[in-house]
Amino acid sequence: MNQTIADTCHCIVRNPDKAKFLVVKHDETWAPPVLMFPHGPIDFQANQINQGMLQKYGLKTRVLRPVINLPNYHCIEMELAAVKATKKLQAVWVDQAEYLRTRTPPGDLPDPFEMWFKEQESGKAPDKRPPFHRPGWFEQADHWIHFQLDSLGIQVKGSVEQYRQGWNSSCVLRVSTSQGWVFFKAGYEDKPGEATVTEALAQRWPDQVFSPLAVDTKRNWMLNRDFRAEGDSVLDLQHLPDFARALAALQLESSKDIAGWKALGCREVGMDDFLQFCEQPEIYKHRWQEGGGGLSEKEWSDLQLALQGLAQECRTLADTDLPSALVHPDFRDDNLIFADGQYHILDWSEVIIAHPFLVLGRVLTDHRATLSGRNLNPATMPIGDELRQQVVKAYLDVFAAELGEAELEQALRAVERLDRLWMMMRILHRLDWIEVASPHYYKLIGALQTRARRLIAADAD
Repeated sequence: MNQTIADTCHCIVRNPDKAKFLVVKHDETWAPPVLMFPHGPIDFQANQINQGMLQKYGLKTRVLRPVINLPNYHCIEMELAAVKATKKLQAVWVDQAEYLRTRTPPGDLPDPFEMWFKEQESGKAPDKRPPFHRPGWFEQADHWIHFQLDSLGIQVKGSVEQYRQGWNSSCVLRVSTSQGWVFFKAGYEDKPGEATVTEALAQRWPDQVFSPLAVDTKRNWMLNRDFRAEGDSVLDLQHLPDFARALAALQLESSKDIAGWKALGCREVGMDDFLQFCEQPEIYKHRWQEGGGGLSEKEWSDLQLALQGLAQECRTLADTDLPSALVHPDFRDDNLIFADGQYHILDWSEVIIAHPFLVLGRVLTDHRATLSGRNLNPATMPIGDELRQQVVKAYLDVFAAELGEAELEQALRAVERLDRLWMMMRILHRLDWIEVASPHYYKLIGALQTRARRLIAADAD
């Protein structure tokens, strides 16, 4: 690990039975385990964190959740995967009184250890905390994975490891098998859940949606092959318009059975919901003004005016003669795989029923971020307006028989203007079901306020 330019990560290793955490001897002082990691998001580094704990301290651990997640400092809660350390270690368990006697003042940062003890005193975790952030959950998932793979005749060749301990709505584990890597995903979002939706989509459109190896729809668990090993490990840009065309065709077909998708539990977001959001934003005023970065009263007034200006775009889109369809929430390159001549689309968590063109929002307004992520070939970047136009044209061609050219263009302009509104609506919906006051909660509050300011600035222009 590169420790020259790194973020600090304190680890709260919890006692399995008591409200205590582990401190270890560091030269002449006693302190919680600490690791250093390259600057950047830490939720993708769960396995590296566990490996770091094993290498530095000889402790076999599992990541549970973030207590604090800041740009250069992280504090995470962990549980022991094994009681004994693999190397000689001076360590003791400390309770709250012992900690308060010896703690180092945290300076400008909130004290994560004091926060942790306060929760332990309450005797229960917040109701909205995801199961995969709770002690003991990993063993349940590990048992289910082994049972399912054994039932499928797939030999396990290693231990189940944390791949991504999501700070938001999902957790990903993986295990090496006789058929390569197998990935397990646990989702935490509104019903029906990604596992249920993915299974239904794969049955209806097997050429566009990979079928899971196994699902537990009640717990929203899903077991998948390593799709990227089966397809292009690096996405070729020439395929992007074809992905857009495949997605549009899927949407058009889905509009013929909206009742079925509603019965499955998919949430419907109509243009009347958009219009209500524009006309009654005061319902969510507390969200826009929450925390240290909340909107000022002047900004709040400007936001109200900007939203009123978008009401007509809502009416324009509502007037287009297109039925509602399934809308993929994140049409971007790292959710696309070309394999066996087919255009597969991943990650259908939080799919909704809405105006189909909403799926184009990110392509229209932020296409470099949308279509230039981890899976694109660096030699073919950057993505310019020409490719963006090809993607949009390929998508709209599928709807050409449904709408005239003028109506298509009008709807497209409305979607482009409404994208920031749609993103704020998505954030506000997610805030209703994630853990209040968690690091991800405050990250979403910040994103909501940032998008509001961008909308205000765009309206001023």
